[in-house]
Amino acid sequence: MSYERFLTVDDEGNEVEYGSFEVFKCPEDYPLSVESFEEPGTFADDDEGVPSGWYWAAGFGGCLWDSDPIGPFKTEAEAIADARQY
Repeated sequence: MSYERFLTVDDEGNEVEYGSFEVFKCPEDYPLSVESFEEPGTFADDDEGVPSGWYWAAGFGGCLWDSDPIGPFKTEAEAIADARQY
């Protein structure tokens, strides 16, 4: 799990970091429930778990997410690149 910064481009064409997002990996068919927000990825709506892979969700370290997790991605780098497109 890591925390990264979103990127945007200002009026002068410079990349500027803002906000924060968490990147994490879920093992295969990780059984997560909506009732528990203690673990990363608590977004499964059923008992079958979520597909394995890398995910990202907007939010600051130590806080609940500000978005639903997005993924899965094959690598951590792909998840980071996708998040930075927002």
